[in-house]
Amino acid sequence: MWVDSRRADIRRLVKESLEEARHKNKEIETIDPILICARRLFPYLHEEAIYKYARTALRVIRNQPQAETSLNGHQTTLLPHILRA
Repeated sequence: MWVDSRRADIRRLVKESLEEARHKNKEIETIDPILICARRLFPYLHEEAIYKYARTALRVIRNQPQAETSLNGHQTTLLPHILRA
C-alpha cells in the first residue's frame, strides 16, 4: 500500500513539474524546479523524503521520452523470446 501511494505521489509530482515547466516554456534539467513543486505539493514530508521524491521524479522525467520511443508504450516480457528459441 505504501509503495502505491508513493508511486502516485511521484506521478503527481512529475505531472505538476512538467505542467509548470511547459507554462514557463522551460525544460527540466535539474532537480531544483522539482524540489519547488514537491515542497508546495507535500508540505508535510520531511526534507529527506522530498529529496527522494524529487530525485525519482527527475529520473522519470529524464528517461520518459526514451522509454516511450523505444518501447512504444508496451511492456516487454521474456516469454516471446523463449517461445522463438
